[in-house]
Amino acid sequence: MKTHRTWTKNMLAFALVFVIFTGCIGQIPEDDKTQWFNIATPIAENILSSLNDNNYQGFVRDFSEETKNATTPEDFAELRDFLISTIGKYISSIPTEVTEEEGYIVVYFTATFEQEENVTVRVVFKEGDNTHKVYGLWFDSPKLRG
Repeated sequence: MKTHRTWTKNMLAFALVFVIFTGCIGQIPEDDKTQWFNIATPIAENILSSLNDNNYQGFVRDFSEETKNATTPEDFAELRDFLISTIGKYISSIPTEVTEEEGYIVVYFTATFEQEENVTVRVVFKEGDNTHKVYGLWFDSPKLRG
C-alpha cells in the first residue's frame, strides 16, 4: 500500500505534468463561469461529501475512466485518512473561479473543513466533454502543505 508521502509525490508529479502541458491560463466569460459553477458545484459537493461518508463509489462516480482507474480504493482511503487527520471533515464550499487551461476547464472552490478554512479545491473537466467527467482533483491549504 502506498504511504501518504508516496501518494502526495505521485499527485504532485501529476500536477506538475498537468501544469507543464497546460501552459497559459485563459479567463472565462462571466456567463460561462456561472454555467460552470452550476455544473461543477453538485459534482464537487458529491466528491467532498463522499469523503466524509467514506464512500469510494460516490467519490469516483463523476470521474473520467482514466481518473477512476488511477484512483484505487486504497488511494481513496489514504487521501481520506490524510484529509480528516490534517484538516478534519468537509463542511461547505463555494465556487470562486473558473479558468480554461489548454483544453481543460478548471473550477476552483474555497472549502471549509473542521480544522481549516480556505482550503482550495480544484476540479478539472475536459473542454468539450459534455458528460462533465472529472479529469483532476487537487486540495491545497497551509496545513496540507505542512
